[in-house]
Amino acid sequence: MPSNQHVLSTKCPSCGGTIYFTSDKIATHCSFCGSYLPEMQNYVNESIKLNFEQKRHIMDMEAKDKEERKQKREYNAKIIPKIFALVIGLIYFIFLFFVLSRH
Repeated sequence: MPSNQHVLSTKCPSCGGTIYFTSDKIATHCSFCGSYLPEMQNYVNESIKLNFEQKRHIMDMEAKDKEERKQKREYNAKIIPKIFALVIGLIYFIFLFFVLSRH
């Protein structure tokens, strides 16, 4: 089976058996009890549509996560040098305080 094919399944309305099929090989009869399975093409189309929507949602979420990580990196690139400068400034002022308080 090609890698882009998705195995779908449904329950037989007559016996409850699980029927597996793909968008290329649509089951028309239950392999367990032989009951006719009406409108399977609609089921396949809806399953494919749902699968596509789920993949698109995952891609959207990954894009949002990537954008958030980018924004955090940009924020850190701006804030870390400021924090470093503040710490160095505080150390300098503390040093000056001790030096000037000894005189």
